[in-house]
Amino acid sequence: MKKSIFAQTWRRYLLSQHTKAQVLLQLCGMFALIEAALWTTGPLRLLFITVIAIGCLIVLGSQASNRVATDTCRPGAWNWTFKIAFTASMVILGVGLAAGWLHRPSGRWPVPIGIVLYLFWAVLQQFVLQALFFVRLQRLVGDGRFTMIVCALLFCVTHLPSIILVVTTFFAALFFCESFRRYRTIYPIAVAHSMLALALSAAVPEGLLRQMRVGAAYLHYFH
Repeated sequence: MKKSIFAQTWRRYLLSQHTKAQVLLQLCGMFALIEAALWTTGPLRLLFITVIAIGCLIVLGSQASNRVATDTCRPGAWNWTFKIAFTASMVILGVGLAAGWLHRPSGRWPVPIGIVLYLFWAVLQQFVLQALFFVRLQRLVGDGRFTMIVCALLFCVTHLPSIILVVTTFFAALFFCESFRRYRTIYPIAVAHSMLALALSAAVPEGLLRQMRVGAAYLHYFH
């Protein structure tokens, strides 16, 4: 009887370790694909983006992801996240104004359309960061705050080689992940993400920020 219990426990342990290894491999593979998409151009980049999109759709269809972002009616989440994002945005704009850098954000789209498009882009980024990485990493390590740090490091690395974005996105990602850890919804985080990005693009000179481009696009900005 004791041997049977021991054998069952050992099998469950091996299965859990195997599952953790699979999850870690999936996360490493997805991060590698994201980096590849950022640092390539042309058809090859489109291929990587397509694979990433398929991976996101698979996650979206899973039971775990369905609990991540479907609830938009969480007053606590909107109140807490919006207050911090609004305050930080005002600080960023104030610094830009004091430095004489404040300007109208430039881009290929008019500002109103650009804001709407960026909001969709922020939702996608937060889905990948929170549903794909945070949820799975927290299952692996079991510590929400340590998971926040790891996710923030991964998020800021994807913004290389822009030093300004690397620094700002690290602290922004800590805020995003804390909001997600508390409330488990990405929608207020995406709005906060858009607010902070708009403030930063208006407060930092275009020559330094290069329209918030990252990867190969950042290097080819002046070409």
